[in-house]
Amino acid sequence: MPDGFINRQVAVVVNVDGAEFTWLDFDIAEQFSLPDDRIGRLSRANEIDFGDAKQTASVETRGFASPVPRRDIRVARAQRTVDPLTRATTSLTNLAELAREVQVANLIFRRELVPVRQPRDPFRHRPVVG
Repeated sequence: MPDGFINRQVAVVVNVDGAEFTWLDFDIAEQFSLPDDRIGRLSRANEIDFGDAKQTASVETRGFASPVPRRDIRVARAQRTVDPLTRATTSLTNLAELAREVQVANLIFRRELVPVRQPRDPFRHRPVVG
């Protein structure tokens, strides 16, 4: 994996059992809302129910291919040059990692999640206070 990619740190790869899978989605707000924790002399502790919602999704197949003719392999071995299979494998792995980096960046930085700041207009006239 090329240096500088952070996709595996930001979005961990998770193995799933099939093309379609389910998971439980939890409301993060439940972890940050603080209910009353006081207990009176004759009362009981406040009972909290943490909810979840079952979500379903499916995997999306992605990949690359790089055909390497047998003739190229024979010529490379005879001339003791770079192995075309190794080069193709390394290059495809790098492209797949780059594609994943872009996919994760697009997922994390979706426009609806990132607040957009309007640029200031440097030519806008401001009232003179005096």
